[in-house]
Amino acid sequence: MLVHDFVDVDVAFDEVVSILTDAGDEMGIWASAAFRRGEKLTLGPGEAASAPISLEIGAPLVGTDVVTIPMSWIAASGSRLFPRMDAEVVIAPLGPSATHLEFRGSYRPPMEGFGEFLDRIAFHHVAESTVHGFMERVASALVVESRSTD
Repeated sequence: MLVHDFVDVDVAFDEVVSILTDAGDEMGIWASAAFRRGEKLTLGPGEAASAPISLEIGAPLVGTDVVTIPMSWIAASGSRLFPRMDAEVVIAPLGPSATHLEFRGSYRPPMEGFGEFLDRIAFHHVAESTVHGFMERVASALVVESRSTD
């Protein structure tokens, strides 16, 4: 299944690249917070079952006009119940003081055919919500970090 989201920030491209390529541990925190938010949307207002995730970040790939950061989201435990998502965050300039961030990811639902059924009725919504929450956190952190360096 494919998951996609994007956000534009009023932070210069070079500054975004610098912040995100140095934010390894922080990106894991943002991803975990977004995952917990996605769980709560699915399971309702009560206590959500939780699965800590591990975020593996690859070396940035620098192109002519973009920088791509590869990553994998993996459930730290219970991996048979939670999918692995392989993704990338693509960073592209929008002008001298704005940057476009795009999340492109894919995953396979767990539990074979039954997992695909559950994915269609609920889990894909969780994946989309999780990715959207992650991108919101990244955008907020970029704005805060850029202001602190001014």
